[in-house]
Amino acid sequence: MLDEASVFRVPLPIERPRLVYVFAHAMSADRLLDGQLRAMRERGYDVTVITSPDPLLDEVAEREGVQAIGLPMARAITPAQDLVTLRELVGVLRELDPHIVNAGTTKAGLLGMIAARVAGVPVRVYVLRGLRLETQTGLRRALLTATEVVATACSSWVVVNSESLRRRFHELHLGPRSKTSVLGAGSSNGVRAESFLPTPEREAIAEAERERLDIPHGTPVIGFVGRISRDKGVDGLLEVLDRASEHAAGLVLLLVGDFDEDDLPDPEVVKALRDDPRVRITGYVRDPAPYYLLMDVLVFPSLREGFPNVPLEAAVAGVAVAGYAATGTVDAVLDGETGTLVPLGDVDALGRAAGAYFADPDRRARHAARARERAVKDFAPQRVWSDLSSVYERLLSERAPERAAATKPSLLLSIDLEDWGQLVARYLGDPGWDRADTAFGRQMEATLDLFDRVGAKATFFVLGVTAKNHPSVLRDIVDRGHEIASHGYFHSPVHEMTPEAFRDDVAQSIDVIASTTGRHPRGYRAPAFSLNRRCVWALETLADLGFEYDSSQNDSPKVPDRIRPVSDGAFRIELPSGRTLWELPPAMATLPGAVRIPIGGGTYWRVLPYPMIRRGLHDLATRSSPPALYFHPYEFDPEPLRLERGGVSEAQALRMELRTNPRRHVIGERLARIASEFSFQPYEEYLAGIRQKPRPAALSRSGDYLR
Repeated sequence: MLDEASVFRVPLPIERPRLVYVFAHAMSADRLLDGQLRAMRERGYDVTVITSPDPLLDEVAEREGVQAIGLPMARAITPAQDLVTLRELVGVLRELDPHIVNAGTTKAGLLGMIAARVAGVPVRVYVLRGLRLETQTGLRRALLTATEVVATACSSWVVVNSESLRRRFHELHLGPRSKTSVLGAGSSNGVRAESFLPTPEREAIAEAERERLDIPHGTPVIGFVGRISRDKGVDGLLEVLDRASEHAAGLVLLLVGDFDEDDLPDPEVVKALRDDPRVRITGYVRDPAPYYLLMDVLVFPSLREGFPNVPLEAAVAGVAVAGYAATGTVDAVLDGETGTLVPLGDVDALGRAAGAYFADPDRRARHAARARERAVKDFAPQRVWSDLSSVYERLLSERAPERAAATKPSLLLSIDLEDWGQLVARYLGDPGWDRADTAFGRQMEATLDLFDRVGAKATFFVLGVTAKNHPSVLRDIVDRGHEIASHGYFHSPVHEMTPEAFRDDVAQSIDVIASTTGRHPRGYRAPAFSLNRRCVWALETLADLGFEYDSSQNDSPKVPDRIRPVSDGAFRIELPSGRTLWELPPAMATLPGAVRIPIGGGTYWRVLPYPMIRRGLHDLATRSSPPALYFHPYEFDPEPLRLERGGVSEAQALRMELRTNPRRHVIGERLARIASEFSFQPYEEYLAGIRQKPRPAALSRSGDYLR
């Protein structure tokens, strides 16, 4: 008999690619790389971050699970010290021998790119986060221009934070257009919407700060977040306050940040801001999220940006934005749609724009709501990380093919987030079925801990009624870097609902997910894969509601009236209306004789031989898109499932427990074994990385895919 190892042989991977990030200060790494370092490590890179020594650097390294090296690096121009730093940085890079160096900000970008070039690093990525030279003149502007030219010349590629910054970069002839790109809609790390969503905890902090700062309830507040500096345009803030006060009596200006010693405003401005009784200054705060909850309007008078996150953070918190139409800002704020922009430096116009929001609260609310929607949809960090990873992979294949590591094949991992005890009670007719099952928290903790141990990121198809009962679980899922999608609200089979009831059910699930996490789900999975031939119309409804993909088509023989034929991998559906949806069906193995076996998860992982599952996944991974897996939290419960009976008879409960408990423990064990040979990624992240879209399969109204 063949042993498992001989059923399918896997080549040994060669070394993981080594990736080094260089920043001048740990604070920059903390704010600008939040989650990215971990994401790249989970994609198979050995990650090291280099900044000036700081206790915060150690916190970043521990949070992200990466190596950290402290190396003194001044932010200001200090030629003698910079030469010393450059020599030491070259030595560190030669010792680390990385495949890729990523460096950003003016000083770190220059020294990082020069050092990487001298050390012979094959892939050197310069991240352009803004142009300090835009607000400079004379010799200083000439020096900063030379800095950008040298950094670009030493780089292999320039990732630019926004399209407007890219245009400005080329207008100034700082480097060739052929070696620049923008990640998605902009930004180098995206915006974690869930970190700025109003929550009871943040509201409590905001109330405490309101009292400390002496801002009475009902007082209209204009806010500013960032370094209090010339480049951030603070010189005109008191004039903005004066003009806006014409529309809001008793207006307060809240400055969330501290004075920037390297770019201080005029002394008169500093004194005026400190002395004006209408102004409140918090000083440096690491987490600005609670302070947005004190604001009615955010003013953003920055004179130059790469891609500012502050307007999007404010939008997620429900705050309207008025700012200058500066480089970078025009990408973050869509004038007249997600905020108001005025000509650069026009203080009077900015004050009038801010005041107009107080005069028209409905318009303020519309702009804030549209801005939140855009922030969640277009600037999710996972999308940015996927695009950046694609840049790394392409450059490695072009410039260092002999050093590019063999990567594990990918699997798409998903969880149907539902409360087993609750749904079984409903199935058995318990009138109190909608109460939360006490075992659910334990099951979710086991699921998320397992995913953390194996370095897996997943898509959670969230049932609305479960989300309502367990909002903290959803926030934990998002905080751990997973994707949120919809599983409907009541777990009702789609083919048993009318079109109106289906739309209401899914819309209700969107509302509870968005209000809890700040994210609009992009994907949908029907309960029990019940979107079948009898309800093909449901796909059009999903497109109407803003979904980009579906995962309801399972070719399992257990699914009645299923839409066919279903491809082995991801494909696009052309709907009768002409719109398209991606379809990501669970994995199916094809045995000799064209016998189809479901290997995507659920009960099948309890009963099928492990070698069959393993070999089938490898076979699919080599000839199609990543195979898709699906599981449920109860399948990872470390304790036997026990139905909390309530209105259910003992015989009914026992029958369900006997049906569900046998060999359930092997699912987690098998997933951990599979993790040694595969990497896992969420559905949305995979779709974001697809560069070549396949021709869609037309869908007939009777439920046939026409190739």
